[in-house]
Amino acid sequence: MEVLTNSEPELNSMIVATYPETYPDDGRIVKAHHKALIQAIKHKYGGYSYFTAIEYQKRGAPHFHQALSFSLSDFGEVTTLKRKSVSRRKPTFQTVKPVQDWLFETWLDIISKPDISYNGEPLDWGGLDDEDIEAMRTAYYHYNAGFSWEVMREKDGAKRYLVKEFSGLKRYQKQVPAGYQNSGRHFLYSKDMIFDLDEAIIFIVPEGVIRERLEAAKWKFIPDGGKPLYKRLFNAAAGLAIVLIEAGYEPVQSSLESLKKYADQGWLLFPTFANWPKTEQWLSPNP
Repeated sequence: MEVLTNSEPELNSMIVATYPETYPDDGRIVKAHHKALIQAIKHKYGGYSYFTAIEYQKRGAPHFHQALSFSLSDFGEVTTLKRKSVSRRKPTFQTVKPVQDWLFETWLDIISKPDISYNGEPLDWGGLDDEDIEAMRTAYYHYNAGFSWEVMREKDGAKRYLVKEFSGLKRYQKQVPAGYQNSGRHFLYSKDMIFDLDEAIIFIVPEGVIRERLEAAKWKFIPDGGKPLYKRLFNAAAGLAIVLIEAGYEPVQSSLESLKKYADQGWLLFPTFANWPKTEQWLSPNP
């Protein structure tokens, strides 16, 4: 996450591309579609840098988020659209509608074609039928769902969005579905992306280990029924970081610097955290 936060250049727009009821079960097909979409954008608008994260929906379908060094607002009037899902943190998003419409139809054309290859190897992809195509168009044009090319509301917002996604711990999005083949790399990026490894702090802790530690500490906010921890941990970590920053602790990495900025805007405020007793227990080393 830190590597992406410190990367260059800035990534200021975000493409989210999904599939209809028919979707590929081979990662090579998804990557071939991804490559074709990049080529179409470059052919029309010129080169750009990107970082892409491939994830999976609950139904098992792949989709991807592509952050771009592309100032979408340079190509038309920015308009605000309402999302289909009102449960999202932001119920609206901003885009340049004619450009987004063009890219949606381009994406639909790419995934509809049955003839496709990856690194010169023909792939078994039957394309989409008329019902799939109609469903995609209905979802997109009537509900603003299934595809988007968003203007980030803040500088370098696409990176921060991806960092939030990576830290969300939504396990079903990261786990390869049963029967899915050749998943390969889930993070793709252009060769001109620059990552500052010297400034990076990288660590991965399995959710099971976190849950065991919290249970041993008798943390009363552990969700029941095997529900994921990510929402509780995100709020708790945000609240703790805000308390530390307000107490005078100086951020030592850009992730905390960003967190301070988020806190100033009130995005991560955890209202009940100030009432938690013994905040210092979170600062103690593990026994």
